[in-house]
Amino acid sequence: MNRTKIEYVDFTWNPIVGCKNGCWYCYAKRINDRFKILANWENPAFRTIELNAPLQLKKPSRILICSMGDMFGDWVPREWITAVLTVVKDLPQHTFLFLTKNPIRYAQFEFPGNCWLGVTATGFRDRMRAALMASSPKKNIKFLSYEPMLDMPSSYFFLMDWIIAGPMTGPGSQKHQPRVEWINYTLRVARTCKVPVFMKDALKKAWKGEFRREYPKEGK
Repeated sequence: MNRTKIEYVDFTWNPIVGCKNGCWYCYAKRINDRFKILANWENPAFRTIELNAPLQLKKPSRILICSMGDMFGDWVPREWITAVLTVVKDLPQHTFLFLTKNPIRYAQFEFPGNCWLGVTATGFRDRMRAALMASSPKKNIKFLSYEPMLDMPSSYFFLMDWIIAGPMTGPGSQKHQPRVEWINYTLRVARTCKVPVFMKDALKKAWKGEFRREYPKEGK
């Protein structure tokens, strides 16, 4: 478990590392290639040594789970996910954030109220994934990570409890920065729909207007 520069959480926790989604913009794969965490990024691993790391935290914290993989990818064994959730259920003082490109799998598990369930999308092309997440009946806070912003947002984005917005970063990112109209539309519609928006620091390069750092209301 590590303190993180990700602005909306305090720590990242990676009991599962690796991913088969194959996203061309993946920052996690770049980190893995640099530090050689896994020999093969597309052969995910369960790191049992990391499983009980949150037990050491005394102060209530926001914790992003599996920033270095997709915990709910179809390739992840059910028993790995169950083991992680067992730890989460024993730590109600913390808030645990999950992110996946495969939100349909959330329905296979029970989550305590201290879990926020997220889906990642890059723009309108991911509207069906966002629609699936938005229609979920889960009692937990549902959020969307609109990052990197590579296209106009879908109307389904605004059916969430929270939107995180951020641009592509790293090598080649200058050619893929969000358009001002995408950001403006996101902020305008989110305000109309009363959806809180958290803008990541890297957006300051593309956006000089109002900078919002909002969180969802807990206790749904």
